[in-house]
Amino acid sequence: MNAVVLGSSELAKAVKRGVEKVMPLSNDGEIVFCEPSEALKLEGKKIALFGSFVFSNFDKTVEKVKEKNVVLDSLFLKKSLFSNFSEVDLVRAEAFGEKIARRLLGLKAEKGTEKSSRIKGYVKASK
Repeated sequence: MNAVVLGSSELAKAVKRGVEKVMPLSNDGEIVFCEPSEALKLEGKKIALFGSFVFSNFDKTVEKVKEKNVVLDSLFLKKSLFSNFSEVDLVRAEAFGEKIARRLLGLKAEKGTEKSSRIKGYVKASK
């Protein structure tokens, strides 16, 4: 199973780093990680959406994509128009890419492993 990450934003690069930890990337993957505006152009692909709430028509675009019943999961972060994503946002985006890729391949973090401890630490830190 291959994946493709569309986009060149810092958020797309973070998602790409997460996906690369688990599965190979290609130009024509079975799974597409993209922003909602790109997803409207895709046909017959499974999609994982990511993006930020900057644009006013964002909700309408997401609804149109979800109507196609091809969306696996989504990550949307709040950000103002002139600010950058925080380090926490980029870590969350990377974890999103890794989580979706692991789920598609049927991989889980074993209890007691470094990965499992990192996930627990992240959950505790975000509360």
